Amino acid sequence: MQLGLLARDLTQVKRDTNATRARSHLVERLGRLHGIPQKIGQILSLGELDEADLIYTPLTEANASLPATEVFEVIESELERPISEMFRSIEVDGVCASLSQVHRAEMHDGRAVAIKVQYPGIQRDVWMDLKALGWMTAPVGGLRRGFDLRAYQREVQDLLAEELDYRHEADTLRIFGDQVSDWPDVSVPDVIPECSGERVLTMTWIEGGPVSDTSAWTSSQRHLAGRTLLRLFLSSCFDWRCLHGDPHPGNLRFCLDRGQPIIGLLDFGCTKNIGLELSNALRVLIDLTISGALEEEADEVYAQYIHIGFNPDLLEPMKSVLPKLTSLLLEPFAHPGPYNVSLWRLSERVSSILGDHRWSFRMAGPAHLLVLLRSYQGLVQYLKSMNVSVNWRHTYQQVCGEAMVTRHRTPMQIASADAVHAARLRIQVLEHGRQKVAVTFRSRAAVFLHELLPDDLVPKLADRGIDVRAIEAAVVKNGFAPGELFALDEGAKRIRVWLD
Repeated sequence: MQLGLLARDLTQVKRDTNATRARSHLVERLGRLHGIPQKIGQILSLGELDEADLIYTPLTEANASLPATEVFEVIESELERPISEMFRSIEVDGVCASLSQVHRAEMHDGRAVAIKVQYPGIQRDVWMDLKALGWMTAPVGGLRRGFDLRAYQREVQDLLAEELDYRHEADTLRIFGDQVSDWPDVSVPDVIPECSGERVLTMTWIEGGPVSDTSAWTSSQRHLAGRTLLRLFLSSCFDWRCLHGDPHPGNLRFCLDRGQPIIGLLDFGCTKNIGLELSNALRVLIDLTISGALEEEADEVYAQYIHIGFNPDLLEPMKSVLPKLTSLLLEPFAHPGPYNVSLWRLSERVSSILGDHRWSFRMAGPAHLLVLLRSYQGLVQYLKSMNVSVNWRHTYQQVCGEAMVTRHRTPMQIASADAVHAARLRIQVLEHGRQKVAVTFRSRAAVFLHELLPDDLVPKLADRGIDVRAIEAAVVKNGFAPGELFALDEGAKRIRVWLD
């Protein structure tokens, strides 16, 4: 019922002339629901780091919703000891997160700690939320082949399962703590193992405030903090190959210690191991960007996207624009000095380069890039919020060295467009004469046309005498000759499929 009311609130935000009031009501609903809805709000809060009007950010540190007595019962039940035996004191008022509640406490030896307590029944609620929110519906009107929906489902399930496993988070905390043990400008909590379990995680308390506190720092202090954030991201990708994947405003703390910036990193429930092949492919693309060799190495650029995991059927039709797109996506690395991300205009310029290919590019991307892209977005948003320009190229070369990574070329088992008459299969959806969807595949994908179309479209076509299986057979028989395969008008909507 609450999720149904959430849908109503979302609609109200679009329609209400008083947008601020409607959004505030929506945020209140998200906070009450916890779980996936609140997590969605926390993700949206990343876009508010450099905004004065904070709508979603309160969801990152809302007031506790569970009464302290209930929280204390969970702690004692999970750890099988009286609270007084483990802690000298616990603050009654806690902070609400999407899957847990956090209370500050003091150990008997005087250490200040944070106790993270998982909401009772939250695992069941998370899986119910995923189903109720329609997460299993394929995007783009049911186009399936080329978009690996099951991989995205598995990725989300795996990430949430790990986030709900506090023993896994404790292990990850220790790994990150070891990696930054010699970093004086980064602070990571220490796990208190004797006061931790599957649903309770006790860690040393990390001091600091939100990124907005840095507005009172000197430009030099903000620059040092920005450089640390960049170095942390690059080291995670290319040195440790393990990435902190939840950079919302509640998970980073900023403070000064004798004038030196310290960044506190919290919540290691959502992390991602980066495979060696992905790490090397990213390095090749960055190296080619820095050297200015993207255009002359177009085949290599395309090969690295395939190594990353992009679907070649969807990616090959836009092969010619990949060097230009890569140059834009990695532009900060090509800049010889400090780069101002506020002037990047990434979304606008990506759309300009990809044009109608933008749907295909999104669908071609592999699920395992979700956390990496979110972390990359978080880095950019924090740099914008602090209004600092840092030298990406210099920091990258500090982390990875100046020598280019060795390329391991893999023969690409991809059919040449010369082998067929048409090079592309195109699917277009118009609504009221305006283009809503435009997806391009290699022409050979027409052999699987029935798998590319929404489930409910094939019988509609059959009712009008259009046999999709017969079209597939005719495509092969005619040697993939260019031409329209079919067009279907449904009121204001027109669906057109053709080879060119």
